[in-house]
Amino acid sequence: SLLPQILGPRTTSFLLQLSQIKQKAKNKEIKTTEKFNCILGHMLLLTLLLGFFQFNASLQVTRCHEIRKSKCCMKAAATTNEELISQVQLEEQLLRPNQNFFLMKSSEEREKNQETAREKGLTLDPTGFGAVVVEDGAARIDNVMTIDTAGRLLDYVNQKLLDSLKEVETFQTFRANVFGNVLAKKSRHDLLLPLEESSEIMKALEELIGEGGVVGSVVDATLGQDAELYELGALISDPGSERQEIHPDIEYQEALIPLLTCFVALQDVTQSMGPTTFLPRTHLSLDDHNKLNGGQLTRNQFLRDAPSTLSTLNCGDCSVFNPCTMHAGGSNQSDKRRVLFYITFRNISFKDPSTDYNPGSIRPELKKRRINIDEMRHILKTARKL
Repeated sequence: SLLPQILGPRTTSFLLQLSQIKQKAKNKEIKTTEKFNCILGHMLLLTLLLGFFQFNASLQVTRCHEIRKSKCCMKAAATTNEELISQVQLEEQLLRPNQNFFLMKSSEEREKNQETAREKGLTLDPTGFGAVVVEDGAARIDNVMTIDTAGRLLDYVNQKLLDSLKEVETFQTFRANVFGNVLAKKSRHDLLLPLEESSEIMKALEELIGEGGVVGSVVDATLGQDAELYELGALISDPGSERQEIHPDIEYQEALIPLLTCFVALQDVTQSMGPTTFLPRTHLSLDDHNKLNGGQLTRNQFLRDAPSTLSTLNCGDCSVFNPCTMHAGGSNQSDKRRVLFYITFRNISFKDPSTDYNPGSIRPELKKRRINIDEMRHILKTARKL
């Protein structure tokens, strides 16, 4: 009320008009801001909606790509499996024309082998089978285990397989503690066996490498009496198991037998049960190993020209071989399980060939003990006295 008196009516009127104009401008600015914010909000919402639709579309495209990629991978896997099967079948066809049954050496040949053993200085090889392994890479020896011992060991292995599978399934142990790696895993098991806890295994080893054991004399002659236990287990091939590709167990080694493996049949092994195929003398040639690992045409031509033997065995018979010798387990087309008890010894002059992928088929606690064949004989002898 004092403002007109102080400033005068005209000045006061001007200031009031100016104040009204500023207020109107302010109100207009607020409305404009509100409109701008509203438009901005709508634009932001629209942007978000567009982004969502684009993301959803992109997700759908990604899913389509993933589905297509998955289908391609499945197709590729199927193709790879088909190629593997066809390769295995092709190998079987290529080897068949030059294939013979793995028969016992005749007496005349045994006498020749004994003479060869003497020439090679294998004084601990009275049977001459060590000389056969040195020359051919593999030998068959009959009746290394009695049928009774083989039958008892077979029953033990069958039960041990069930127990070991249950232990793995119920997380009582790691699979690597009781099973080894094996090619063509379908219906096939590499069961790692203990030593002292089984009387059946001890009896079997007594017949193989104990006093008078023929397999033991072959080990002594080719690897030495300090040869170290490298593997102990059973190869189990159930009906429906697939044929393996031809392979050596370890890389080629020149002028040295690094390992010696013995497969003992715990039942008759007929042709339909998938006996092991051996390619004799392939342990002697680096060129043969290179051909096997070469291109498809080179590999096929090598297999077409390579002689091979089919290791059919009677219960208690065995095949003894240098693991550098190429071989493969056959497909079990019978209605019976095929079980091979095996033991491998290592020449201590040869570096341990075990790798993460191929550690050697032996229980970890046995490997740590590093038992040699002479110590094993002492263990067997002590157990026999108890």
